[in-house]
Amino acid sequence: MGQCRTNSSSWVETNAPFGKVNEWRDETLWESRDKSKDKYYSDKPYYGIKGVQRISNKYIAAGCVVFMLAGAAFHFVVVKQSSAKALEVLNQVDQESTNWYLETRRKARASSTSEQIERLSKEWEANDKLKK
Repeated sequence: MGQCRTNSSSWVETNAPFGKVNEWRDETLWESRDKSKDKYYSDKPYYGIKGVQRISNKYIAAGCVVFMLAGAAFHFVVVKQSSAKALEVLNQVDQESTNWYLETRRKARASSTSEQIERLSKEWEANDKLKK
């Protein structure tokens, strides 16, 4: 393998013939920096905020994972609470409907057909008067 050295400390390995190397180099990469200036910048704020030093990417990634786990736990709790509340409301509606059905059935059995027809006729007349 041929090696090509430049003025800086970076180099590229390639299997191109000697002298025919097209070196690819990106000056924005951390590895391509001028390491002699590291001590000059070590006391300077990394994020532009005085007193805040550079944070390792591992800590940032760990913080993101913790944030995601906390968000997932919060989401789980909220969904669980919402589901429990909805179930409680549905059970209450079911109980009211069951009570209404049982009361209607009890009234139907307690009176004759003619009494039921008379009661319904009175309810319809009352509803018609309210509409007018």
